[in-house]
Amino acid sequence: MNTVKNFVQHWSGHGYEKGETHSFWLAFLRDVFNIYEPEKFINFEVPVKLKHKSFIDAFLPDTKVIIEQKSSSVKLEKNQTQSDGEILSPYEQAQRYGNSLPVSMHPRFIIVCNFKEFLIYDMELMSEPTKILLEELPENFHAFDFMIDPNKNKIRLELELSLKAGEIVGKLYDNLKSQYLNPNSEESLQSLNKLCVRTCLISKEIAL
Repeated sequence: MNTVKNFVQHWSGHGYEKGETHSFWLAFLRDVFNIYEPEKFINFEVPVKLKHKSFIDAFLPDTKVIIEQKSSSVKLEKNQTQSDGEILSPYEQAQRYGNSLPVSMHPRFIIVCNFKEFLIYDMELMSEPTKILLEELPENFHAFDFMIDPNKNKIRLELELSLKAGEIVGKLYDNLKSQYLNPNSEESLQSLNKLCVRTCLISKEIAL
């Protein structure tokens, strides 16, 4: 939760599309979902072929999420003239990008964002978008769970297990050490370390 609050605090007042989109969403995945290497899960400036060559601001291929990022001064519901003369809202712009992709890559969700607010469109329901303000993120970050592939929740589970395992192994280490006749000898410490590492690995494999 603290990392989410830190994210909100850091990004409040920011809002330059061209210069900060990458940093914003990499930080979002890292701070909200604890993804260690977020660059492996999100692609930026993905080329699409319309009447002209254009680019998707950000795309998560595993979960089929398209992100259309705007600067903080842009109203997300307002239509804008595109480079080809079409007049589209940011959502319609993202939808057009999605339709130009192979069918297997069509977006399941579209996020439109201007750094200050997020509009989440569920392409399955085709209903009104869910609107979340940046400052509301600490209480509503779960609304973005769709960004993480259900089949890849192993990423978050592994992190949780690693943290819990660290606590358990620490206690196990102290308790076992007290049972050794010479607990501080090199031989005892080596044996104890091996035992704890093996126990941690076995427990992790069983849990996963």
